[in-house]
Amino acid sequence: MNKKTEYRLNFIWDYDKEENWINEEAKNGWRLDKYFFIKYDFVSCEPGEYEYRIQLLDESANSAKNRDYLAFLREMGINVVSKWFRWIYLEKKSDGTPFELFSDRNSRLKHMKSVLTLIKTVGGMNGFIGVTNVLIGIIHSLNGTLYGSFNYIGVLNILVAVLSYYGAKRLKKISENLEVTGEVEE
Repeated sequence: MNKKTEYRLNFIWDYDKEENWINEEAKNGWRLDKYFFIKYDFVSCEPGEYEYRIQLLDESANSAKNRDYLAFLREMGINVVSKWFRWIYLEKKSDGTPFELFSDRNSRLKHMKSVLTLIKTVGGMNGFIGVTNVLIGIIHSLNGTLYGSFNYIGVLNILVAVLSYYGAKRLKKISENLEVTGEVEE
């Protein structure tokens, strides 16, 4: 059995692009074996043997509600490949039927809104913490202490907040288009 590891940074608002990439790998004969942060471990398989979906759960995968949900998915022939915080990476053997987690527009919109809420929370927290840290650094610099005029962690927090704003704006546009037209346009 051949193995390969890919490192790839995907933003949470691009989970659909990440899902498409993993499915392309499967079409090329690479089954997702494990995922962690930016590391994807693949093992060889028959081209097109598996399909993948990525889902953000409402709460921890270990909660009673989600244990029941994941047991239901297993009964349907869907396996959890990896869990990362509230994200799950799901795999199903290709059988000619579409592998869809969201059967209608409303369930897909609900999932997008959950992702949007996560993005806004992470962005807002990072923005607040970043501005606070930079201001503390400036105050310490004015007082002549060694803390310095820039707090690099604060700047990094602000960068995450700006990226989150971009991602939230992008996902909001996609979800609004889905609400109006019923189609996803990027």
